[in-house]
Amino acid sequence: MGDPRVAGNGEGEDEGEDEGKDEGKDEGEDEAALVAKVRSLASLFAALRVPSNRVVFGLPATWAATQAVRTLEGEGIATDVYMVYSLAQGIAAMQAGASVIRINVGRIHDWYDKNPGAIRNPHWEPLTEATWRAALGPAAADLLAANLKRRAADMDELNKLLAARISASD
Repeated sequence: MGDPRVAGNGEGEDEGEDEGKDEGKDEGEDEAALVAKVRSLASLFAALRVPSNRVVFGLPATWAATQAVRTLEGEGIATDVYMVYSLAQGIAAMQAGASVIRINVGRIHDWYDKNPGAIRNPHWEPLTEATWRAALGPAAADLLAANLKRRAADMDELNKLLAARISASD
């Protein structure tokens, strides 16, 4: 059956099927719908024997989704709140108990530019070996530097091997 809200489709135009519903209401704006959808998906993953600790459900940083996070996390269902553009959204997600909060850094940076000195300075200095030494101590900094150098050498070796394979296949 076609969508009765689409004019001219010839189906359901006078049936009033959607009467009383909020037309245009997005699922992300309906807490009950979000909770039901996540519960349904969680049960499907459980039926497929996917361990629950390997599944995280993403929800947008809307008010309804944040309330859904509180319910779902209370049931042991891990959530990831995304599209966090402000400090208030991040705090709301944290207070709701979200397992993961994904912050859109560019927009947060804009907020800090408009609110200088609030909480912390977002224009921190990049990490350098001197910063590591001051923060970790010389022994840990030496270990970290050695591991980073070894990883760089491994990447160089991998790139050489891949280049050789590509040229050999040509």
